[in-house]
Amino acid sequence: MQLAGAFMVGSACMPAAEISQDLPGNWDLIENYRAVDDPANADHFVISRVVLNRTKWADGQFDLQFEGDASPIRGYFSFETGRVWIKTQRRVDGKTTQVEYIGTLREDGTIRWTGLANTPGRAKSWGFEAIRQSRGN
Repeated sequence: MQLAGAFMVGSACMPAAEISQDLPGNWDLIENYRAVDDPANADHFVISRVVLNRTKWADGQFDLQFEGDASPIRGYFSFETGRVWIKTQRRVDGKTTQVEYIGTLREDGTIRWTGLANTPGRAKSWGFEAIRQSRGN
């Protein structure tokens, strides 16, 4: 079920106003894929500055910064599709390449972003899960 102005979270809908409360924070990334098991790939990131900014393909954007990176990258979200996505540089099989992370948020007592990561042309794909740390962390 999709509702205009609501973001899908598991089987429950989250009002758009809550995205600004649930995306920002410290996150831990779990990939469990040997090709991205590289010390240069940080497994912790911070999401900040969530902004509602409707375009024809997104309802808003946010800043995501991996631990150790000098500056954040821009991520996007869509109420219509329920997707959250970013494109970033990661090391895959020892080489730096662009990776797109596309998934949805859900809440089961913890905020989780789960989905698929892909290299260009979908040459490689793998599942990922990012878990937002509790507000106290």
